[in-house]
Amino acid sequence: MPRPRLKTERAFGTKGLNKEEGRDHTKWKVFDERDRYTGIKTKTSRSGKDIDDTVLSLIRKQLKFDTKEELLDFIDCDWKRDDYFDMLRRKKEL
Repeated sequence: MPRPRLKTERAFGTKGLNKEEGRDHTKWKVFDERDRYTGIKTKTSRSGKDIDDTVLSLIRKQLKFDTKEELLDFIDCDWKRDDYFDMLRRKKEL
């Protein structure tokens, strides 16, 4: 099920991903508590369209979620920033 781009980007911003505007895309990078870049990143299109399932699948992999449902919960505000970082630590991504 597609997700609204603005809602997705708002969730990324409130959950610790840093925004970097590009010409065609907005880049989202994850920085740890010490403000060090973790190497985890994704991007969203600036087209204004909803984010479809194919792109959500790519974002899921880039942000290290195991399932699409986890990503959707993250977007829909069921996860907090600390929950995301805890998941990344368990997977030894941080």
